[in-house]
Amino acid sequence: MNLAIRKWFWIWQQDQEKKFLEEQAKKAYVLIEVKVFKYIFDKRETKNLIYQMDFRGLGGKISQEEYLQIYEDAGWTSVPSGNGWYYFYQEAKSNVNLSLFNDFESQRKAYIRLIGFLALIGFPLYFYIIYAIPNLQVSGFFTRVKLALIIIVVVIAFIHLISMIKIYHMYKKLKKNIKE
Repeated sequence: MNLAIRKWFWIWQQDQEKKFLEEQAKKAYVLIEVKVFKYIFDKRETKNLIYQMDFRGLGGKISQEEYLQIYEDAGWTSVPSGNGWYYFYQEAKSNVNLSLFNDFESQRKAYIRLIGFLALIGFPLYFYIIYAIPNLQVSGFFTRVKLALIIIVVVIAFIHLISMIKIYHMYKKLKKNIKE
């Protein structure tokens, strides 16, 4: 029996998302697919699962099959998802800290991929705000449309900027914890 839950997590709320998925596993629901704002679970026996996510973005130096095989060889089960995110789970083991990223360098690269992707998608947004909006000439009814468009773009840009700042702070916190 499948269970679909619609839930929203911001990009910087990975810990809350992991906790949500792990709580569902304790209720005997194992994640089988991730869609936009929707998690699909399968009813199975209750397990203590550890979930991890990775953002691969626009690809990488290895194929998707090789990428997934690396984690499967390490005991992780992959869950189909989209938009550059990969979800994995594994049964928790006593006295073992399970993580996709075992070292600082792999964690650092994960944050860099995410920040780079956000910067890439943010460039057209900020270009539009800085160049296109001030030079947009409209009149009549389209003045209201322009105003609505400006408000929408500014709100999206604000959320994007907050995302960049929060991810960067997570990255800095990681670097600080490594130095200590």
